[in-house]
Amino acid sequence: LALSTQAIFWQQLQMAQGMADRVSNFVQSFSNLLFGYLIVSYFVGAQLTRVQSAILTALYLFWQVRLGVAIYAVGINSKSVLGEVRKISPDLDLAVPRLAWLLFLMSLLSLASIYFMWSVRHPKTD
Repeated sequence: LALSTQAIFWQQLQMAQGMADRVSNFVQSFSNLLFGYLIVSYFVGAQLTRVQSAILTALYLFWQVRLGVAIYAVGINSKSVLGEVRKISPDLDLAVPRLAWLLFLMSLLSLASIYFMWSVRHPKTD
C-alpha cells in the first residue's frame, strides 16, 4: 500500500512538473509571437494599409489572448493536481506559483507592442 501511494505521489508530482513545462512553452510562444509582431511592425508597418494592419493586429491579439487563457487554465489545473497530491501527502509543502503577475506582464507587453505599431504607422512630423 505504501509503495502504491508513493507511486501515485510521484506520478502526480511529474504531472505538476509537466504543467510547469507547459507554462514555460506558452511563455516562449508568447515571446516568439511578440518579437515577430515587433519585427513586422518595424520593417513593414508603415507600408501596410489600414485593413492589413487591422488584420495583423487582430490575429496577433487573438493568439496572445489564446496563450494567456492557456496559461491561466494550466494554473487552475496545477492547483487541482496539487490538491490531490496534498491528499496523499499532507506534509508536502509545495505551492503553485501565482501566474497573475505573468498574465499582467504579458498584457503590458502586448499593449506596448500595439503602441509600437501605432507609432510606426503614425510617425511624428516636426
